[in-house]
Amino acid sequence: MMKKKNLYPLFFVPILSFLACTADVGYAPNEKHLNVSPSYKVEKMTDLPACEGDFENVAVRVMEYWNLHKDYVCNGGFWVFLGTTEDTRSSDKLADLEEASPEMKKKRQDFLSVRKSTITDSRDGRKYKVIEFEGVTWMAENLDFETENSKENTACIERGLNCGLLYNWRDAVNGGENYSDLCPDGFRLPTEDDVSFLSDFVAGYAYILKSTDYWDDEDSRQGTDEIGFNALPAGFRDDYRNAVQGFGFSANYWSGTVSESYQSAYAMSLTYSYEYIGWVIRDQYDYYSIRCLKD
Repeated sequence: MMKKKNLYPLFFVPILSFLACTADVGYAPNEKHLNVSPSYKVEKMTDLPACEGDFENVAVRVMEYWNLHKDYVCNGGFWVFLGTTEDTRSSDKLADLEEASPEMKKKRQDFLSVRKSTITDSRDGRKYKVIEFEGVTWMAENLDFETENSKENTACIERGLNCGLLYNWRDAVNGGENYSDLCPDGFRLPTEDDVSFLSDFVAGYAYILKSTDYWDDEDSRQGTDEIGFNALPAGFRDDYRNAVQGFGFSANYWSGTVSESYQSAYAMSLTYSYEYIGWVIRDQYDYYSIRCLKD
């Protein structure tokens, strides 16, 4: 049974808390560290944990300035300064230091328990991959059930990808004139609690859910798809321009939650430039993907 999670009154769902130590800084790196490149990044010096245990010999980039960053290595109990860099492109591809923590190592053991299987949509016989973890089952592919209002994702088709169909929110919730429920039998649209639970499971990191290819370009960090969610950056179809936009930059999934803003609703969003899972407001008349989960 799914646990009740706290609701977040923000547009994004950050779940990161373990880096809170003030670092000691040394001045004499071992010779073997002089040409070491950083594997991780943090926002400021105070985000560095104690230099001990698994962090020995780990090099980290501190992103304290807009285009001038400092590199340190954990050497004999001290974070030792290695030098400065202005290489912002490679910095964008570095992982957060939280990923080297014991907490993340345990998380990755949890990922091994994810069960993968398929379901069949009784309406059209279409089979979908699904993933199950901690009593929750999500579709691992975008819905591809045709309605009177659904739209093809031409950007995906041009690349030979099956990203499912795109739906406006009213179609997603009501199924259009001839459909009472757009999800397969026994499945439904996600809520904020569902998105929060999924975010908790992957420690807030969107890249764990993203596909391993097609995200922006070679200068952006690709996903690792570690639990089989395979979120392709399918973009969306703008109702006003009547064209698919944002392929490579975002994956957006309608929820069943209406917004207080005029003609808007909430969606789960993953973007190429933001590392965490977003809970965002979208125009009901734009067209987004759908991922259902078991009721």
